[in-house]
Amino acid sequence: MKLLGIAAALSLVTPTVPLYTVLYDTFYDGTQISLSSVACSTGQYGLITQGYNIFGDLPSYPFIGGAPLVEGWNSPYCGTCWNITYTNPQGSTFFVIFTAINTGNQGGFTISFAGMDTLTNGNALRLDGMISASATQISERTCATAAG
Repeated sequence: MKLLGIAAALSLVTPTVPLYTVLYDTFYDGTQISLSSVACSTGQYGLITQGYNIFGDLPSYPFIGGAPLVEGWNSPYCGTCWNITYTNPQGSTFFVIFTAINTGNQGGFTISFAGMDTLTNGNALRLDGMISASATQISERTCATAAG
């Protein structure tokens, strides 16, 4: 009987999804900015090495920026693709498909203003440019076909 009660209690527990701090930086909105100015520039995992030269060359632009797993130059997480999802206080959910091109903020992502405004349904300024959101790493092919 106790086992049945424990099983019932466990069935009510939903898995927790980690939340990240998401900030915006207008640096990532510059379409002509050289990728040589970010951690994911050159090297084995560099984006210039893969044939991209400026932010606007990236298929997911303007949904680009820094990710917490990119710890520095030539990180194996350079170019990784993420689904960043935000649920507002009213319960509406929005997402962006994001490419990691730089180091993130402590504990989170730093994205373009355009990305933050899309993620918050036009409320980036009203929310003071900072939210908590979930993020899941997804196939890099998704970012390669994304159109910003």
